[in-house]
Amino acid sequence: MKFNGKKCLKITGIVVGVIIVLLIVLLLTLPFIIKNGIYHAGPLITGVPMEIKHVAFNPFEGTLTIKDFIVGNPQGYSSPYAVKLGHLHVDVGMKTLFSKKLLLERIEVRGVELNY
Repeated sequence: MKFNGKKCLKITGIVVGVIIVLLIVLLLTLPFIIKNGIYHAGPLITGVPMEIKHVAFNPFEGTLTIKDFIVGNPQGYSSPYAVKLGHLHVDVGMKTLFSKKLLLERIEVRGVELNY
């Protein structure tokens, strides 16, 4: 079997290209994944409906922004929701992203409404 440098280079280029495309697709779909994860898993965990209008995630800056996050009330309560957050912004320490301890450098919450 003869070593072919051009063929090896071509295969390496294709593999790198596929990895880059997969990373781009992941980065573009991550806000959708986060939003649907909260929307579907949240009610299973809490037993109340949850709604999110907008999610933005920037992996390069380590920021997560959630707008209009609503946690519903269980049956028997008169108000339509227990908690409503107008704006939630979290800055994550990028150096700690893959460590055992995650550092949240800033948490900003605006437009909080609580019903009890």
